[in-house]
Amino acid sequence: MPTHTESHSITGTCDLQITKTITPNPVSSGSDATITLTVNNIGKGSCLGGISITDPQLGLGMNFDTNTITYTPSTGWTYKGSGQFSYADSIPDGSFVSVSIPVKITASSGAITNCVKGAYQQSCVTVTVTGVSLRK
Repeated sequence: MPTHTESHSITGTCDLQITKTITPNPVSSGSDATITLTVNNIGKGSCLGGISITDPQLGLGMNFDTNTITYTPSTGWTYKGSGQFSYADSIPDGSFVSVSIPVKITASSGAITNCVKGAYQQSCVTVTVTGVSLRK
C-alpha cells in the first residue's frame, strides 16, 4: 500500500506589546525619575525591524537630555525627536527591547498622565508629583 507523507512548516506571528513605566512614583517636584518604554514580542514568531514608538507627551512636566537616553540593546535604535523612537533590528519571539529616559520633574505638584503609542496600542502611566524636594 503506498504511503503519502507531507511536511508543513508552521511560521508563528509577531505580536508586540508596549509598556510604559516611571520610577519612582510618586516623585517630588525637582527630583529625578526614569521613564522606561518596553516593547515585548509576545508572539510565536520574530518581528521584523522598522518598529516605531511615539511618546508625544514626553517632556510634559519634566525635562530630559537626549544624550542621557539608554537603549537595550544598545544598537539599532534611532531617536527622531519629538518623542519618536525607531528600532531597526528584528525582535525574536519571547524577547524585548527598551528605552530608558532619565528625567527631571519640573511640575510643581499634581498628576501627570503620559502615554506612549506603538503601531496598534498605547500604554499610559500617571505619575503623582508631590511638593518641592529639599534634596540637592
